[in-house]
Amino acid sequence: MGKTPQAIPNRLARGEHADVVIMVGDALTSLEKAGRTQPDSRRELADSPIGVVVKAGAPLPAIHNADQLRATLLAAPSVAYSDSASGRYVSSTLFHTLGIDDAMQIKAQMVERIPVASEVAKGRYAIGFQQVSELLPGARRNLRRRTAG
Repeated sequence: MGKTPQAIPNRLARGEHADVVIMVGDALTSLEKAGRTQPDSRRELADSPIGVVVKAGAPLPAIHNADQLRATLLAAPSVAYSDSASGRYVSSTLFHTLGIDDAMQIKAQMVERIPVASEVAKGRYAIGFQQVSELLPGARRNLRRRTAG
């Protein structure tokens, strides 16, 4: 996902062959509609939760329910999300569901081509969202994390 040249949709668009494509559901749906996958070959394999990351030493955010998550995001001075499907979910669905679209337009930003956790670790954002599997490498050494959802 994302906009890098090596992102699966970009590779398939260039005509690269793949025996198996494993990616998030809505992105796979887009590939199906574009005719880049074999019809009726789709199988659901796993769930990949989205995590919330803060800089080392920062208090863990309260995200145990929708009200806490809403309050945490509204109080945060800056929010980052990835350029992958998880980030699109955060920016288009989560913010809307929480009723904070307008507030987030001002302080939330998509981080393209680099891990959200690295930008949070540098202090560029107070809080970040990305798939847990993408957060873990940096979180083990530099960041504290708790999954949302």
